Amino acid sequence: MQVNEKTIHINIAEIVSPVLGIRLSATDFFKKLKSKKNKKVEIDFKDVEFISRSFAHEYLKQKQNIHKEIHELNMPKNVKEMLDIVKQST
Repeated sequence: MQVNEKTIHINIAEIVSPVLGIRLSATDFFKKLKSKKNKKVEIDFKDVEFISRSFAHEYLKQKQNIHKEIHELNMPKNVKEMLDIVKQST
């Protein structure tokens, strides 16, 4: 089986929502990512307005368990701050 090394670019606001609020949304998002053959993923946070603590927690948990190289782009300050808060509390 040949693995595609090409990077896939995903706008999370378009795929999930500009308001990242529900834990299950993060789980579903990563299920879709796992089904992609690409090993490299760019997650673009452009147009994301809000991220809840529960979404941030699930996002980080799922990101740690996926076997892909993930790069986050255009992350708004409030999103970065929430992810940092969650990282520090776990």
